[in-house]
Amino acid sequence: MNHGPEFTKWTELRAKTDRQLAAFLAKTLARGLRLAVEGAECDAPELYALAHQDYAQARRLLPLLRDVAVAERRCLERELARLGSLLDEAATLDAPVRAACS
Repeated sequence: MNHGPEFTKWTELRAKTDRQLAAFLAKTLARGLRLAVEGAECDAPELYALAHQDYAQARRLLPLLRDVAVAERRCLERELARLGSLLDEAATLDAPVRAACS
């Protein structure tokens, strides 16, 4: 079924947007993971706040991906879950335990 050149252009644009969004999410999650690890090494609430922002943004945007490989989506979902777990673990630790850098 031929939908015409407008439809083809639209699908190309959608695919490009999804690739860009997937790359943005990968960078956002990598940054969030880095911040969460650094925050765990030194009790740094500002790092956790930034990691939480990255987590929230990725969690909001991930469902918008449509045309990406299943493996890529699963990788992003795993990284999101990993970041969420790190943030949950950090929230359950007592401040004296995390204050190794003070």
